[in-house]
Amino acid sequence: NTIKYANASHFTIELKTTLTALSLNIKDDGVGFDPAHKTSGFGLEGMQQRILALEGTFQIDTRSGTQISITIPLTI
Repeated sequence: NTIKYANASHFTIELKTTLTALSLNIKDDGVGFDPAHKTSGFGLEGMQQRILALEGTFQIDTRSGTQISITIPLTI
C-alpha cells in the first residue's frame, strides 16, 4: 500500500524481538489517509483482528505519513 497509494518517497520496516514480545513498526512519509474511511477491503481491519486475537496491540497514526505499530506478546 505504501508504494501503490501513499506516494511516499521513503519507508521503513523495523522488526524487534525481546524475550517477552515481538514488535513491528512500519512508517512512511506519504500522503496518509483517514483510517475511519471504510473501504471494500479487509486490510487494516483484518490485521487488527488477527493482532487482537493474539492479545497484541495495534496502533495506526496517519497525521504525518502513516505509521503502524504492532506488538505481540510471546509466551515461552
